[in-house]
Amino acid sequence: MHRRINCACNAGSLSARCPRVTHLLTQLPGALRLEQSVILFCLALQILVVTYLNPVAIASGVSFDQLYVDAQKLLQSRESKKALPLYRTLVKMRPSSADARAGYGWVLFDLGQREQGMREVHKSIAINPKNADAHHHLAVMYLQLNRMQESADEFRREFAINPKRDCNCGPVKSILASYPPVKRADQPGSDGVKNASGNNSR
Repeated sequence: MHRRINCACNAGSLSARCPRVTHLLTQLPGALRLEQSVILFCLALQILVVTYLNPVAIASGVSFDQLYVDAQKLLQSRESKKALPLYRTLVKMRPSSADARAGYGWVLFDLGQREQGMREVHKSIAINPKNADAHHHLAVMYLQLNRMQESADEFRREFAINPKRDCNCGPVKSILASYPPVKRADQPGSDGVKNASGNNSR
């Protein structure tokens, strides 16, 4: 999407933003006054390039759905660095999107920002508790943190939402077998046993 640039408007806004530059220009000898508009235009153009032609702004010109498809392709290709600005834009465009927050959380976690990544995935689940991708991401996050009981619990939630995702593959099957569901203190018949994190709440 291209934006039409109104030179006069932007030059005026530059004067407001850069009063010192404008003041110096007005002190120039009469012979140089003719160059003032050219200089202002060049400075305004520089501001416009920085403001409108950055990757995030360009990405914002794409529809949410297309941008999400592009971000998901990068995530699945394990190109988290490239996916990060796209997911960040998606979350800004639609803060209530559970899908966007789930992907955003995962790439943050994958790039080493683990706490922030997990917060975003939890936000995704708060928006839509039946988001299978969010539960999958959280299961893998817990697995990488060696929080095995919580990882198993999240895999179970993922498969309960979408049974077709139950791969029944070796590693996951082994985790589920080794860490069966744990009854919480508020469940009937529970003896107050806590989960692996030592906390009954999530």
